[in-house]
Amino acid sequence: MTIPRAGEPDTEPQLVRGLGLGSATALNMIDMIGVGPFITIPLIVTAMGGPQAMLGWVLGAVLAICDGLVWEELGAAMPGSGGSYQYLKEIYGPQKLGRLVSFLFIWQLSFSAPLSIASGAIGLSQYAAFFWPGLERVWSTRTGSVNVPLIGTLQLTWVAMPATLVAIGVCALTAFLLYRRITAISRLSTLLWAGVMGTIGWIIFAGLTHSTHIGRSICRRTRSRCRAGSSVDSAGPCSSPPTTSVDTITSVFSETK
Repeated sequence: MTIPRAGEPDTEPQLVRGLGLGSATALNMIDMIGVGPFITIPLIVTAMGGPQAMLGWVLGAVLAICDGLVWEELGAAMPGSGGSYQYLKEIYGPQKLGRLVSFLFIWQLSFSAPLSIASGAIGLSQYAAFFWPGLERVWSTRTGSVNVPLIGTLQLTWVAMPATLVAIGVCALTAFLLYRRITAISRLSTLLWAGVMGTIGWIIFAGLTHSTHIGRSICRRTRSRCRAGSSVDSAGPCSSPPTTSVDTITSVFSETK
């Protein structure tokens, strides 16, 4: 549905312009961030063994800026509702390949959008288990395998626990909050944006203060080893470190928990 130009008769019902610049920006920011960083950053840092894992997120931010500039050009060139559906139809031709490509986009979105919401609900339930460990008590579990042609055997695991009910409840609450006027969504997106930015700031502050505490503990631990080793051997353990930096950080972190 396109917006009529000045002087043209308004013969079709029009969408309500309920999203302004600020609310639209907030909505896109919380859509880009999602729950992924809060779940994957600890896993990636553990696998990489250091802060160099954050370089991937820096490169991802650069790619996101490039993606945003492309969408800016598309929105300025083809104003109207529809987003990717409208852009694909116009790029590939409304009466040619554009009809198929735009349909395929909506078709895959019917799968990817629910999965995206479900991943956020699962992430929230996992974080809730830190405060209420009883949520991870397993009620029932089932494991099976499915043979998929050209792919192989896929292992499927079904687990029922209190956290599952929390995730289902979050999905239901999300659908309830979205089933309202677009002007209410505008205010809701701004509120969620403030919560996301506050959470990111809290994580950065906690990480900086905790890393400083770990660094001081490592320095004290290293000096103590050097003093203890110098009384036994003139060379001391400082000439050849007995352990890696990752092992040292892990052991200090275990002691400071």
